[in-house]
Amino acid sequence: MAVDSVVFVTGNLNKLAVARQHLAPFGIEVEHVVLDLDEIQAPTVREVALHKARQAFSALRRPLIVEDSGFYIDELNFPGPFVKHVVAMMGVERLARVADVTRDRRCHFDSVLVHVDEAGQETVFEDRASTGTLAATPVGQPQPGSWSAIWHIYIPDGYDRPASALTPEENERRFEQWGTRSVYRQVGEALARSR
Repeated sequence: MAVDSVVFVTGNLNKLAVARQHLAPFGIEVEHVVLDLDEIQAPTVREVALHKARQAFSALRRPLIVEDSGFYIDELNFPGPFVKHVVAMMGVERLARVADVTRDRRCHFDSVLVHVDEAGQETVFEDRASTGTLAATPVGQPQPGSWSAIWHIYIPDGYDRPASALTPEENERRFEQWGTRSVYRQVGEALARSR
């Protein structure tokens, strides 16, 4: 069966835009559906994404994707899948100060996308390549495509300031590089092979 479209269950319009951009080269259209899903408190992003995917498939009974991301201060393995709650509770300035206890302030994003096919079979795609360091204090202004206030403290590898302080051209280059390995690219390649 040809796969020309996929349902993306998300409430995040920036993620939706990225999914559409990354899947378009494969001729895959992205249909947007918002569902009120329980977000379990689990130690890994993978567990959270799988739980959301199972809930979404149970509600829709059709092929779909869900994506969940986490942010980690490497030495502390924190806050991970709890990043949204931690940022809401303490803000990015305090989160940056948490990294003061580490040797090198290294950090990374984890992204997990789950595709559920028409039979309910799950395939998991993961990307753990967005690495960098944490700034001591927040810098910059909100940027188009930013998914989180974390951008104000996340300094991507190869740069000397947070993502929110980079020029639009610098962020575009970062997105282009990430687009070659993103979970959206991975699922696009898999769905294209299934045609």
